Amino acid sequence: MNEASQAEQASSMPGERATFLCVDLVDSTALIQTLGDGRAGVVLARFADAAREVFLDHRGREIDHTDGFLVLCDDAVAALATALDLHRRIASLARDTRSKLHARIGIHSGEAIVRPNTPEAIARGAKPLEVEGLAKAVCAACAALQRAGKPC
Repeated sequence: MNEASQAEQASSMPGERATFLCVDLVDSTALIQTLGDGRAGVVLARFADAAREVFLDHRGREIDHTDGFLVLCDDAVAALATALDLHRRIASLARDTRSKLHARIGIHSGEAIVRPNTPEAIARGAKPLEVEGLAKAVCAACAALQRAGKPC
């Protein structure tokens, strides 16, 4: 089946219930400007490593990563526990690196289309999983409404 056929099939697939956790690193561009590329690269790599450890601890599945993350969680309770642990880890990392590191985190559950990409698409740089639907956008909007550094 080609990619166009898969996209058409996915658009007619019923959604499944999903719980999203969206992490947005606050003022990441300003952080890079302040610290410089080298030091910021180290801080951001430590942030990503710490976040991935927290996701693993709570069985979260990383879907996407930029200066933040989109994560699929088992349920809202797991997402909340992940968010609280992640805030603690970020605060500790900010102290250790003497940097202004804060994140906004949104959580939302709703219907979503979750589909794997083809091996060919992944070989060309696509993510293993694609997630579509309003619940994903609502989760990102919830994160945008959060105050930096304050638990959900």
